[in-house]
Amino acid sequence: MNREETIVAKFLVSKGYRNIQYEPDGSIPPDFLVNNKIAIEVRRLNKHFKQRGTKIPIEELEFGLIRKVRRKIESYKVYNYRNSTVISLHYSRPLIETKELLADLEVILKRNAIDTNEVRWENVNENLSLKFSPYDGDLGSYYHVGFDHDLDSGGLAVANIYENLDFVIKEKEEKVKHYLDKYQEWWLVLVDYISYTIDNHDMQQLKSLPKPKYLFNKIFIIPPMSPEHGLEY
Repeated sequence: MNREETIVAKFLVSKGYRNIQYEPDGSIPPDFLVNNKIAIEVRRLNKHFKQRGTKIPIEELEFGLIRKVRRKIESYKVYNYRNSTVISLHYSRPLIETKELLADLEVILKRNAIDTNEVRWENVNENLSLKFSPYDGDLGSYYHVGFDHDLDSGGLAVANIYENLDFVIKEKEEKVKHYLDKYQEWWLVLVDYISYTIDNHDMQQLKSLPKPKYLFNKIFIIPPMSPEHGLEY
């Protein structure tokens, strides 16, 4: 099981189900079968953004280019320094990996490899900025990445959930539509990586917004850290 499937398994056990089969038909839907009749699909509920007409998960940038930028910064060699410098990354979309971006990053790192007590800001491009903060001590290397600030990750939780909900549900509908006749019911359980802690008030707000018809008999949204508190949408 992957992380989300493990979380959903805990959710199902918390609801009192005991006859739970994982991937009853192998690598095709459903992910779980409960009581031999309820087919359950699992998915992350996450934010997306449009890039070149395609919806891309918001975390793809963090696990791709931003991770590469972090490695490049922390592997940059500076010798004979007194104190380390902590760099925080501030970024927004669209941000695409190019040779020019990585070359500009190299130039900025070289230019700022000096002992100073001043906080400095550098723009790699219009969607990626670095904040250089002097540190009183040695962190094992001259440059150390302190934190990332994804400028697209904020916003009101209910609005962000609603904005992404239809997309993730319809994506799953496409996956299961050829298997619907196999089981009596189909549920979709979404692990909430947008609000992380959806509560009854949030759910009531969500339910008050226009909702199209879906193929699934039931849809649940569950917090990853406490799946037993999942709520039906």
